[in-house]
Amino acid sequence: MHRLAPASQKSTNPYNCDVKVAIARGRISHSISSELRDLFQSLYSPLTDEKKVREFELKIAEHLNSDPPVFFPFARTGFFSILEALNLPIGSKILMPTITIKPLLDVALHFKLSPILVDLDTTTGCWDLRSLRKALEEKPQVALLTYLFGVVPNLDEILPELEQSNTVIIEDFSQAYGARFAGKSMGTLGHFGICSTSTTKTLDTYGGALIFSKNSSHLEYLRNFQLRLNNPKRITLVKKIMKNLVRNLATNKIIFSIVTFPAIRLINSQKKQKVGKFTGDRSLSPILNIPREWFEAPTAFQAKIGLRELFLQEDKDRRRMAIAQRYIDEIPSIGPRGNRMGTSVYWQYISVEKSPILLRDFLNNKFIDCATTSLVKLSELSDYGLVQNLSGTNAIYERGVYLPCYHQLTYNEQSRVIRAVKSFYEIK
Repeated sequence: MHRLAPASQKSTNPYNCDVKVAIARGRISHSISSELRDLFQSLYSPLTDEKKVREFELKIAEHLNSDPPVFFPFARTGFFSILEALNLPIGSKILMPTITIKPLLDVALHFKLSPILVDLDTTTGCWDLRSLRKALEEKPQVALLTYLFGVVPNLDEILPELEQSNTVIIEDFSQAYGARFAGKSMGTLGHFGICSTSTTKTLDTYGGALIFSKNSSHLEYLRNFQLRLNNPKRITLVKKIMKNLVRNLATNKIIFSIVTFPAIRLINSQKKQKVGKFTGDRSLSPILNIPREWFEAPTAFQAKIGLRELFLQEDKDRRRMAIAQRYIDEIPSIGPRGNRMGTSVYWQYISVEKSPILLRDFLNNKFIDCATTSLVKLSELSDYGLVQNLSGTNAIYERGVYLPCYHQLTYNEQSRVIRAVKSFYEIK
């Protein structure tokens, strides 16, 4: 990974900090002031403007040096459109990541596909090569290749295996927007690409997803699918912005220190055997009917927000990558390791711990919050008949602790995290 400059100017004493101000596990990418303006403007701004949506798609293509994507309301909707375009025979096998959003599994089952779960490598959060090779023996037609935490995995090994098996590759790079491998943008390496632009993502358009395809006929199908989507509802947009704003306020330094963090510590004291999830628990029940909301078109207002955020994206990425690099340099015993041929963007910096509860309690005592992933572990879904004991997946899901790593994190706050983690290991 390339060396990066510090995210902010060093102080004369890097560990001189006010420990009474709590550090949140994560932050919304937007500022509170911009979200307040967006909430007000969302009440009257036009919802439909095909030119604005196309402008956003073209700017994304320019930013990633790719063909223009198609803007969808959700990643799950884009995945739905891809599978519909592929028109696979019933019972076709699809390789799935074991940690993802559950609606992607629901979509695959809607098309009566047969999921094959591939275990994860704890150092990258992506597929373990031996587990992948074993899964490929079952002759899958499609692979949903997911990049967790913004880390570039060993694609020099994974991609050739998939290509040699003639598997259609769908890249989910929702947590890796801006990451690159061998000089190419993630999401442009396979046959299709999916990038969610929902809340908590580094490119946040108040919901939405960008869907890519190298095949012109498939791209045309996706474009026509987009045009058939139902008209968007203003109330849906307003609710999404309000949800973002609530999370943003809850993680504001003052509110977080006075209200949110004490509440988290109280909850943690009652959950002795569990580290809190990043954004809370999610439903594990099967979806009987695909919700109508999945098929509401994205709005021109969201495209407008996307254009604004793209202007800020590289600076935010640079700051977050510099923080991750500092963690790597100063705490070399923890954290993920991206592929040497890639540039990871570290959507989150995760440490797979032997004693995650002890680390959580130790960091909490230092006024530092941490969390585990809010995604779903597909290999434990008994209602879907997918229960498997997969060691790499279990380690990441149950013992992978997110350390604060977001672009708003100051140098002194980074120092507090580093000092606390070092002290934890010295005590152990």
